[in-house]
Amino acid sequence: MELTKKPNVREETTRYLSQRTRMLNLLKNAPTGTVTNVDLMRIAGNYTMRISELRKDGHVIQSEYERPGVWRYFYKGKRDE
Repeated sequence: MELTKKPNVREETTRYLSQRTRMLNLLKNAPTGTVTNVDLMRIAGNYTMRISELRKDGHVIQSEYERPGVWRYFYKGKRDE
């Protein structure tokens, strides 16, 4: 019987924070002012969860359907700014 390593909660939390930070930087600094879900998937496979977390933190991120399988995301700032 093989023992499996328990997931380290601290490592998971750090990874998610890092993904959110990288996604936020990408959204804020996008040359065209928008990024696609394809761009976001390069940072986090579960990018929709990270977008939800950013929105929960007060960031206004709008999404727009572009074509099958592609969504475009716009960063509009933070609610309290």
